[in-house]
Amino acid sequence: MVANTPSKKTIRTATLSLLCLFSAFSGGTLSADAPAAAETTARPETAAPRSIADVVKILDHYKPDPAAAAKSREEAAAQPPASTDRLTLLRFYVQRARAAAKIGNTTQQITDLRTARQYMVRSEEDSLRPLVELADAEGIGGNIVNASVILDEVLGQIPDNLSGMVVGTNSFAAT
Repeated sequence: MVANTPSKKTIRTATLSLLCLFSAFSGGTLSADAPAAAETTARPETAAPRSIADVVKILDHYKPDPAAAAKSREEAAAQPPASTDRLTLLRFYVQRARAAAKIGNTTQQITDLRTARQYMVRSEEDSLRPLVELADAEGIGGNIVNASVILDEVLGQIPDNLSGMVVGTNSFAAT
């Protein structure tokens, strides 16, 4: 490692600091239109009144797909394969965790990703992305400390050829 190259932790700290500073100067919003946002907050405006028809139209547009929900429920209830292959089991638990997330079962998602973690290999790309997903699930589940610890672990494992992932992970950590 070159002596003048900042560590991943230093980069993360700097990124978080800049995001906080930017957020403070933009009135608490992370928007590309910060000056425009500041102007609109200066004068109170009310949103156009919505009718029941507008609300129904929006709800009709975003109706859940029953077939997709049933498929996700089925995938989330799947039993582990009778395999001892590490990669097969890793992929199974990650896929089942993703299905659980789609149906809103955060507890199962966290449990499956923690189980998948047992089959992960340090610095392997197939292992890094599920670790970020685990951090996300831990945060959604309310365990911010675990989420932060896992993100630090991810940052420590990202190989040099995946340096773009450092930026993505730092951005994720800042949200």
